Amino acid sequence: MNNETPDPTFRPCPFCNGTPRYLPHKAGFYTERVICDPCGFYLSPEKWEACVFPPPVPGSNRIRHVKSGGLYEVIAYGKLEVDGSQMTIYRSVETGQIWVRPTSEFKDGRFVPHVEDPST
Repeated sequence: MNNETPDPTFRPCPFCNGTPRYLPHKAGFYTERVICDPCGFYLSPEKWEACVFPPPVPGSNRIRHVKSGGLYEVIAYGKLEVDGSQMTIYRSVETGQIWVRPTSEFKDGRFVPHVEDPST
């Protein structure tokens, strides 16, 4: 299989909906993996197929960072493997960059819901 060709046998990326490609095992470097070039997310082929994120947050899932003014959309929730703390996975509307923060930081005033202006 050509390493540079997207592999249609794998589902689209759960983060950015990009087309993944398969990278075979490369001794001394990494085990086989499926990678999404647009966002850089990768997993083993088995975990890729099992990776399912919940649907978007009901209602408006857009939030604004108070300090920077950046606009983001919440795309999933998860747990940190080390201690089980709740995490929020979100994406920048402007750049597409994916970020992860403790969910508690979304409740302490750092972020506010984004309200669309109906006149625009």
